[in-house]
Amino acid sequence: MSVEVIFIKTSTYLPSGFQNLIMKKISLIFLFSFFLFASRSNAQVFTPTVRIASSQNNFCQGSSVIIKATPAVGDTVLSYNFIVNGVSQQNSSVDSFISTTFANNDSVICILHSSKYNANPDSAISNTIHLQVKKKSTKSVNKVICPNAGGYLFNGTLYTSTGTYTAVLPNAVGCDSTITLHLVVDIAPTVTITPQIDSVCSGGMKILTASGALNYSWNPSSIGGITDTVMPTNTTTYTVIGTDLYGCADTAQAVIIVSNAKPVASFTYTDSANIYTFTNHSTHAVSYWWVFGDGGTSTAINPVNDYPTIGNFTAQLIAIGLCSNDTFSVSFATGINDVANPAAMQVYPNPCGQSLVVSHRSLVNTIEVYDLLGGKIDLPILFQTTDYCKLNTENLLSGIYFLKTIDNRGNSAIAKFVKE
Repeated sequence: MSVEVIFIKTSTYLPSGFQNLIMKKISLIFLFSFFLFASRSNAQVFTPTVRIASSQNNFCQGSSVIIKATPAVGDTVLSYNFIVNGVSQQNSSVDSFISTTFANNDSVICILHSSKYNANPDSAISNTIHLQVKKKSTKSVNKVICPNAGGYLFNGTLYTSTGTYTAVLPNAVGCDSTITLHLVVDIAPTVTITPQIDSVCSGGMKILTASGALNYSWNPSSIGGITDTVMPTNTTTYTVIGTDLYGCADTAQAVIIVSNAKPVASFTYTDSANIYTFTNHSTHAVSYWWVFGDGGTSTAINPVNDYPTIGNFTAQLIAIGLCSNDTFSVSFATGINDVANPAAMQVYPNPCGQSLVVSHRSLVNTIEVYDLLGGKIDLPILFQTTDYCKLNTENLLSGIYFLKTIDNRGNSAIAKFVKE
């Protein structure tokens, strides 16, 4: 404690009242200084404290958050130093720190510096606040669906056409998430099979080729791929499922008909001035080969041949089936005086049962029946006219036979028939 002593020295006379006033002032100053010294000497040590609180602890990223510092009651504060994650963010006399950049799990403390004369220590560290920050999210979803998928359900709405759709998903603290859907409705593939229908002999091979898609699955099952090699033993329907890049599918079918029927070659003919018209009566054949006996040939079903000379010729037909071939031939004589088709004939029904009808257009003197080994077989004639004959085949064994007719001019014709 220091005491200020004032000495007044003057040669000037002062009135007694003014001198008393000065002495009283000196006395007051002395007393105030004394009490101030006594007060400081007897004061207790002051320990500063500070606590901080957040305006919100669970909030959306980007929100404005206030960190408020509260010192001990009656303290006189020099400054507040707000520290986030160990880094000083604000050091000033302001007791609040405002930020919009807080991230999840950020930790905040405040260091208080006190200017109170009896503060010991002269600073304090606050409690730590750990902030819970919800992050806003933006997400983009790309989706491709097939036309038959019935649409795509997004945020409670069913979308069935190509487009871009947006949904906002709020959370508990108002931190919304935005999801954008880019939807594409695919164009389904169009799958085809070549051939779509075909025939084959039992055990024969066919190659089916699919097109219009990226991947293929065959039924009946196979190794897959664009082509499928099949060898059916009976008529079969083959199905292929083709899928594109996104799994959209289309189906196609092919039918392979298996036929074990053997062809039976047969024909009749008519002639006019050596121009012969042949009529095909073959069964179970898929193509034909004609040999006319004069060097000419044809693949037509019902060909016409002009014989340039007079003579004896044999016309031959090869009926080509899926599994085998059959041959039928007829011999005739051409000429100006020759009657039309003297040995032309038809046999029916073919195959036959208990009887066989032979229809001819010239006077037939002889009818002969032979088996495959060339053995001659006598068949009873049930009745006969000039252009019609009915044979009894009831006791004939099942098999293939040849019937030969010879007319009154010596012309012959041969036909093949089958006994069931």
